[in-house]
Amino acid sequence: MELTISHLRAARALANGASISDVARKVNVARGTIYGYQKLPEFQSAVQVFKEEQIEQAVSNEADVTQSRDDELALRQYIRPLAEETCGLVLDLVRHFREQGVENISPSRIQGLMNSAVEAIECLRKGNDRISGLEVLLDELSKTQEVHAAKVVPLTVCHSTATDEGAS
Repeated sequence: MELTISHLRAARALANGASISDVARKVNVARGTIYGYQKLPEFQSAVQVFKEEQIEQAVSNEADVTQSRDDELALRQYIRPLAEETCGLVLDLVRHFREQGVENISPSRIQGLMNSAVEAIECLRKGNDRISGLEVLLDELSKTQEVHAAKVVPLTVCHSTATDEGAS
């Protein structure tokens, strides 16, 4: 049997976790029709393909997120020493002026140096926030992948069981 657009829409919706009622409304058929679709080996295969597609997409997304996190970690290795150096320079400059007894240090100059140090520290903080967010996203992708993988196995078993029964 060749699947129709309605079959494929229903298969994708089921693969995405929609309920039978939601799928029936989306495809504009009765719930019983969806139950009938589910008995078709071709339909079961289509649902399987859509679920596997989701897993492949999750794996691809996970690789992209992992690369982004690794890039952030590498960038932090360069920014951290710069931030520490900037803060150290500001402190050294203020100490030098105090030791020299310089009374007329321009407040705007010290403020500018402090702003540079604060910007470097803020850059580190934002990088850390992005890394934390990426790690949370990686955890969610991993959980999603596990859930979809768990759903794929029973469909394979159902499909092979239906095929075995048809052969008997």
